Amino acid sequence: MTETEPTLADGITYMTYFDTDTDAEALRRVLTTAFAMPADRVYVGLMEHLGDRDGPLLHVLIEVPEEPGLPCVLTGGNALARACGGMTELELAQWLCPRLGTSAFVSNDSPCAVEWYYVGTDGVSSRVIADEDAVEDGRLVVAHSYDPIPSRPDVAVIEPPEWSSCWR
Repeated sequence: MTETEPTLADGITYMTYFDTDTDAEALRRVLTTAFAMPADRVYVGLMEHLGDRDGPLLHVLIEVPEEPGLPCVLTGGNALARACGGMTELELAQWLCPRLGTSAFVSNDSPCAVEWYYVGTDGVSSRVIADEDAVEDGRLVVAHSYDPIPSRPDVAVIEPPEWSSCWR
């Protein structure tokens, strides 16, 4: 692969942040098995090692950071969308989390960097506010939720601000 080639074969449409303890190889196996994705198009590793990789352009990148506490990030493009039958980013996370026994954060397209969808180990999604200090450190940690999280009854539920009604 040359430095001028894109990381993914056809753009980025998925970027899901899985819990730091997510088994990246298990994630790859689920994607390649359930969605018949070619294994050589699903890369697991560090972003900085992509330049050393030989092979076809990627459909999925699963980045596992070296630093503890940072999320395992799944990045995918249109090929992933086709493979999973057009599931949205949130629907895919809701499908994957119970199968992997993990949780994930998915963007809610809010302009506010701390507002996300959290998908629990049961696949249920909830609108959440991430801890601002953790976000600044590159980590995602639930501080509060706008909706109850069945798999996380310890998380306080707060009333969403009026302006957030556009993404409820």
